[in-house]
Amino acid sequence: MTNGKRAASNSILFVFLLFLSTTSFAQKNTQKVYNVSGQAFINELITPKQARELALNDAKSNALRKAGIGEYIKNNLTLLSSTVGDKYDEYINTEQQSQLEGSVLDYEIINENKFINDEKLLVVSITINATVMKYQTKPDVNFDVRLFGVKSIYKNRDNLEFSVQPTIDCYLNFFSWVDDESGLIYPNDREKSALLKAATTVKFPILSEAIDYKLILNHKENEKGRFIFVFTKTPMKFIQKDANQNTSPDEIISWINAIPLDQKKVFNMPFIIQL
Repeated sequence: MTNGKRAASNSILFVFLLFLSTTSFAQKNTQKVYNVSGQAFINELITPKQARELALNDAKSNALRKAGIGEYIKNNLTLLSSTVGDKYDEYINTEQQSQLEGSVLDYEIINENKFINDEKLLVVSITINATVMKYQTKPDVNFDVRLFGVKSIYKNRDNLEFSVQPTIDCYLNFFSWVDDESGLIYPNDREKSALLKAATTVKFPILSEAIDYKLILNHKENEKGRFIFVFTKTPMKFIQKDANQNTSPDEIISWINAIPLDQKKVFNMPFIIQL
């Protein structure tokens, strides 16, 4: 996914101060847990890569429990299917969302292996050390956003266009995540972060005559990923990116998790790009 031309960014000092305010909040409410394991099975429906992701999510859930955080994990398993020529492709997107009390801020994998259990099933096991953040707030039920125009299937080189209508004044950070590659799409050097007014519909790209959000296949007949929309009550700059707006999925997740629950509204939407 690519952007058009970009202009100068905001003050480095302003970005740095915002980053410090977010990270300092996280540091005040964190707890370290060690040697926490998670497992998942490999079978005809779950590939080794998918099983690894499920095992890692299981380890994160167990880290939350070990830190004394209650049962609040919501695991969404979305099956996104498309017909590509004569090939039928299925995509399983696992998403772990914190609902009430906390989240895994970061983690370190200290052991990973596969074995056959007593039932003769192939198991993936992952053990982690994790930093868990306990939230001091709950989601703001009055903070919501209507999101229009995002599709589940796009053709190669399609332009992504969408509109938002928030219930309160807020700001947006918008990411694209395909396989293990991810990037910040908005704001960018061309489109600066703008206040989205309550009950007002705003269309993206805002500068549609000068920029586009083009979806491009890089290596395959089709590619699967997700769009991540992060709306916040105050400007919260995402700065863990290189000069081309690229970043890592783990950095995105850690940044989102560090934002207090009452300050954010997050949408995680799977999609496919096909020929």
